[in-house]
Amino acid sequence: MNNKILYLLKNATKEISMLIKSLQLLNINFENIKLESGVDFKTILIDFESYEYTKNINSDVLDIIYVPGVDRGFDIGYRNMCRLYSFGMYELEELKETNYYLRLDCDSYFTDKIEYDLFEFMEKNELIYGYNMITTDNPIVSKDLWEVSKEYSNNNKVLKVPINDIKQYNMFYTNFEIAKFDWFNSSEYKEYSIFIDKQNGIYKWRWGDAIIKYLGIEMFLEDNKKYRFDIPYKHGNIFNL
Repeated sequence: MNNKILYLLKNATKEISMLIKSLQLLNINFENIKLESGVDFKTILIDFESYEYTKNINSDVLDIIYVPGVDRGFDIGYRNMCRLYSFGMYELEELKETNYYLRLDCDSYFTDKIEYDLFEFMEKNELIYGYNMITTDNPIVSKDLWEVSKEYSNNNKVLKVPINDIKQYNMFYTNFEIAKFDWFNSSEYKEYSIFIDKQNGIYKWRWGDAIIKYLGIEMFLEDNKKYRFDIPYKHGNIFNL
C-alpha cells in the first residue's frame, strides 16, 4: 500500500523543534511505523507563488485578518495553508499515487502506544475518512461559508445529507485526519471544492480547511465511511484527548 504521513511546516526553528518531538513520539508509539528507522522521509517544496494561489489574492484581500479574542493574525501564508489542505494538496503530482494519508501538524503528538495499524484499519473496513474530534469554528472566520454552500447544495442532486441538516460552524479537528486520497478527486467533493475556490472566502474571510472539509464530507460521504478514532493524541497545548 502506498500510504503516507504528511506534515506541513515553515522553515522555522520552533516548528522544526516541534516536528522532531512529534516524530520521536510517532516512532515510539505508532506501532509498525518507524519514521526514524527505515521509512523514507521526503520533503516537498510547496509553491505558493503559483497562479493557483496568487489568482485569489486581490484588492479585496487583507494582508492580515484579525479576530477579536485571538492573539494572532491570519496572514496570507496561513490562508495558503487553508487552501492547500482544503483541496490543493489533492492536485500535487508527488502525492497522486497515495492510497491513504495521515495528516499531522508539527505539534501533533501520540502520547501512548497505538497497538494497531491505522492505515490497515481504514482499508480493512473500507473507510474513507477518519478523525478524532469534531469541534466548532469561529463564526467570524466562517462568514457566508454555510450560506454559499447551501446555494451549491440547492443545485446539487447527489447530496448524502441536505445542508439544512448540517450544523453551522461544525468542523473536523484536522490536525489529525486519515483519509483515502483519491476520494477527494473522484467524488462530488471535487466539484464542491472548485465552487468554494471561486468564492475566494479562504482569502477574504479566512475560511479554514477544517470547516470546508466538514461541509464537503458531510454532504457527499456516507456515514458508514467515516470513523472517529479514540486514540492517545495531543495537539499542542490545546486538547489532550
